[in-house]
Amino acid sequence: MTIIYHRQFQRDLSAALRFYDEEGGSKLGDRFFDEEAAVTEKVGSNPKGFHFIAEGMRRAQLQNFPYLVIFEENAAKL
Repeated sequence: MTIIYHRQFQRDLSAALRFYDEEGGSKLGDRFFDEEAAVTEKVGSNPKGFHFIAEGMRRAQLQNFPYLVIFEENAAKL
């Protein structure tokens, strides 16, 4: 199974990481990045464990930051 992330995922992730680095320092940026990486790993291992937000689209929410990871599953391998 392939996980397909929203087309703006990488851009938004980079902007959020930059924001937390600038506002709270590199430790806060690192915490954000680590949490996002953990959520992304969970999505990869159990995509069906997350809520639908639209037809075919699911969301995974970060616990300590106001961000969602939006993705869809694709049963066909790319």
